[in-house]
Amino acid sequence: FRAKPLAIVFLLLSPLVKHLVLNGNIYWLAILGFVMPPHFGLFFISIKPQIGIAVAPFWLIEAWHAGGWKQVVKTFAPFTVILLLSLVIFGLWPLEFARQKVPQVYYNASLWPMSIPVGVALFVSSIRKRRIEYAMAASPCLSPYLLFYSWSGVLLSIVSSTPETIAAVIGLWILVAIRFFS
Repeated sequence: FRAKPLAIVFLLLSPLVKHLVLNGNIYWLAILGFVMPPHFGLFFISIKPQIGIAVAPFWLIEAWHAGGWKQVVKTFAPFTVILLLSLVIFGLWPLEFARQKVPQVYYNASLWPMSIPVGVALFVSSIRKRRIEYAMAASPCLSPYLLFYSWSGVLLSIVSSTPETIAAVIGLWILVAIRFFS
């Protein structure tokens, strides 16, 4: 994402990345999907759709721009085949997620549903400007359930701008301090 070394240092020192490392979660795999070619990246962002849900339709539209329906098929066929195979083997497992209620727990860091308009605006910007970074930032805004470190994809989306990255990381540490002392 064309990040300067100072921005990378701040990204790595952010409370989001620290929290991610301390919890040893697999979010890093989903984030890795952002920088992969779409036909591979789809598998990775599907691991944690709450941080990549807007990236898949962004890639769909980009594939359409690049080569019409043939490019869409070429990009999405591997993922679609595996998804259909999983439905044959495991049944309609996505319906289980639809039946579950959004946990009302203190560690849910989602701003949903208030964040939906922001997520939609960011997604539209990603399409208009043809920049994946906006889709990355839109994804957590469109998810009803997130952990604190789920916002690391948003921070990664601005890492190409050092001043904004520094400001965001300082703001995040202020947020952590407020939570700690309240």
